[in-house]
Amino acid sequence: MAASMTVFKLIYRNPITWLLLLCLAVIAIYLPGVNGPFVFDDFHNLAPLENGINDFTSWKQFVFSGGSATGRPLVFASFTLNAQSWPADPFAFKLTNILIHCLNCVILFFFLRNLVTRVNQGTAASQNNTIALLLTFLWAVSPLHVTAIYMVVQRMTLLSGTFVLLAMWYYTSSLNKHSSFTLKEAALLVLALAGFGLLGILSKETAVLLPLFLFTLNYTLYRDTQFISPTVTRFVNYSLLLFPFAFLFISLFIFGKRLDGLWEVRDFTMSERVMTELRILLDYLHSILIPSVSSSSLYHDDIVVSKGLFEPISTLISLLVILALLVAQFIFRKKQPLLTLGIVWFFGGHLLESTVLPLELYFEHRNYIPMLGVVFIIMHLIVMIKDSHAPKVVAFLYAGVIGFVTCLITPSWKSELVLFNTLALDKPKSVRAQLEAARVWLYDMGSPLSAQKFIQTAVDNKPLSTSANLRLLHVKCYILDGEPAIQDLSLFKKTDFTYGATLPIANVIELKERDRCQGLENKRLIQAIENLIVNPKFQLSATQEYLNGLLAKALLIDKQYNASIAKADLAFSINPNPSWLLVKLENLLATNDLAAAKRIVQEIEFLKSGNQRSMSDMEEEKLATIQAFLAEQE
Repeated sequence: MAASMTVFKLIYRNPITWLLLLCLAVIAIYLPGVNGPFVFDDFHNLAPLENGINDFTSWKQFVFSGGSATGRPLVFASFTLNAQSWPADPFAFKLTNILIHCLNCVILFFFLRNLVTRVNQGTAASQNNTIALLLTFLWAVSPLHVTAIYMVVQRMTLLSGTFVLLAMWYYTSSLNKHSSFTLKEAALLVLALAGFGLLGILSKETAVLLPLFLFTLNYTLYRDTQFISPTVTRFVNYSLLLFPFAFLFISLFIFGKRLDGLWEVRDFTMSERVMTELRILLDYLHSILIPSVSSSSLYHDDIVVSKGLFEPISTLISLLVILALLVAQFIFRKKQPLLTLGIVWFFGGHLLESTVLPLELYFEHRNYIPMLGVVFIIMHLIVMIKDSHAPKVVAFLYAGVIGFVTCLITPSWKSELVLFNTLALDKPKSVRAQLEAARVWLYDMGSPLSAQKFIQTAVDNKPLSTSANLRLLHVKCYILDGEPAIQDLSLFKKTDFTYGATLPIANVIELKERDRCQGLENKRLIQAIENLIVNPKFQLSATQEYLNGLLAKALLIDKQYNASIAKADLAFSINPNPSWLLVKLENLLATNDLAAAKRIVQEIEFLKSGNQRSMSDMEEEKLATIQAFLAEQE
């Protein structure tokens, strides 16, 4: 009996036991959404799997198919463990993400335990384990991790976080053992950290912030650590601090033209983005500390862009609050190092994704590692009151409430219909949320009238949204009765430009080519495209090419052959895309000009040779059919 009690106590007091229970709790919380849909960039990044993974060559081709600066090959390699073809079942992808998150929880525990041990010296190890475990649980169940786990492609964030956390664990373990380092010890430490950093960057470029995170530790909890000599120590700290900034400026220089192209498709400028991010950073903090069921969302296009410090006034208020926090950390950096660590870590962790790069404004998963800044501040509050269990009890209850909120969110990810209906209700002013719900009701549920209601909500909230208004025209293909979807099509002369907004036109044309769009007259489609072409916000050359090419297709459907050829030629003059020659070819066949049609076929084949230009599978089939027809006429 005594032996059994001894074994029980050993198991009970072993932190590994509680870590396993924590991981089981995390799995239980996130399991309801594991069968949910692929979303957002999942399709773009996983689509190359449609070629299949049959041998090493095809595996290598997929692994290095990423379009970012590094290609993120470690993440793409991990995708091949879940599927070797596309379309695929999302279950294995999302379960893997959950397991990676659990692994990160384990690593985080040991990292946090090192920090607690550092600031809580003289306290029993069991108490430090308890604090580290509570804080790990608090971080693990945050609703802001929902999109990082359920968006399959955000395995990039998870894996990058894995290597950053491993580096922090290793670094703090080394610093807890040594207050000074010889040349050999410092060299080994640098090599290990460089290895973790490289693996992190090959998962996602945000791992380049690792040196900044190391600096925050040296700046706060490990100020007395010496590397070889005081001079070398100062050099190390300055290097760690400057490295991420140098990376950012070098990236802006190297990828300047590419970034300029991205700014062109954004509806905000660099200065507007920086000002808006001031408000967003405080919103992140609010969502971390006081989460709600709507804290996690895929869509944030309803955010008002800051046009100046006073427009809206919350921009100036946010700037003042952030400046106050940064001043506070400097004042308390020696007496309250954990407080300083938390503030610098959080804002430093957003240096890349929340400043001058032309990224989307808001994503919760950007807080995956920066959120630890808030955890450090909570650690400070717990450690500050050493002789009482009250802070730990409050932290446990607080983590339980946060976990409960996450439990309310995860079931909404179980299916496309539930997910996008929920997002549309939570985000009535988000055009994306309304249009995605409309897509599900139109294609999956076969209810164009229900889809139309969601689209109309988007239009009502943002009357100048090009994508929402074009979707009204698109859904009209399926509704034969009633008034025209849009009374005055001149609206399109002043609607807003957003990337991909003109996709509904291509959908309508595809339906009309198959004679499946009876509810929308050809002339109204043509008029809408013509108005977009003269819209001052749609004057980018690539946009003009695409719109004129679509107009050529619409005119062909309306049997205005000469006008269609003229627009196809105009699109081709902007960019020699064989797709526009194919439109011209169809016009020539319709007018029975076979000699000219044969010349166009030869020109298309020339453009396609050497993979200079490609066409869609549907266009390839259409071309093959035309070639067969022309061959029969000889």
